Amino acid sequence: MSGVTFTKGDNLITYGFNVNEEHLLGVNSALLDKTLLPFDEETLEYLNGLKTVPVASISLSKTTTSLSVGESELLIATVLPEDANNKTVKFTSANASVASVDPNGRVTANAGGTAIITANASGKTATCSVTVTVPVSGVTLNKTETSLNIGGEEVLVATVLPSNASNKSVSFTSSEQSVVTVDSSGKVVAVGEGNATITVTASGKTATCMVTVNTEEIV
Repeated sequence: MSGVTFTKGDNLITYGFNVNEEHLLGVNSALLDKTLLPFDEETLEYLNGLKTVPVASISLSKTTTSLSVGESELLIATVLPEDANNKTVKFTSANASVASVDPNGRVTANAGGTAIITANASGKTATCSVTVTVPVSGVTLNKTETSLNIGGEEVLVATVLPSNASNKSVSFTSSEQSVVTVDSSGKVVAVGEGNATITVTASGKTATCMVTVNTEEIV
């Protein structure tokens, strides 16, 4: 049968075989085998290719992931079975303003929030939940230097940038606790004469305020 060209819709009786395309594409039909019909290898390969193999499932390399704004990540889709006829995958984002996805599955983080990425192959779907964080770009204090008398107090106010940063927590430390102490809210208390530096830290970004404590004690 080498050299014979079959096209979809052909009735193989035309070629001397009592088998038609309906049989080949039937849900329960077995792949043709050379023990069933006297086809040569080339013809068998073609006829076997006519059988429809539907997509059974699709999965993604990750079901959850976290990105910072501006970062990207490639999601890998796996369609099963491996010999499915149509393994085309379409990617979509439920919230493209937060995380968009290109036709190849590359996700780009655009703004803080959460977005669901869906991969679809012949009606079968898989999803990945993407959390996008906004990193801290800097932190400032309302003062860079101040002066207190012993016993005096002052609250330093920290501002984390940008205003929509995902993690705006800060911590305060004093370089000389024998001179000034500082609590978690930024309240500085002068306890001894001298100078000390108050440092505020937010996600690795820092700002400082130099505190000078005078000898006059406040009662």
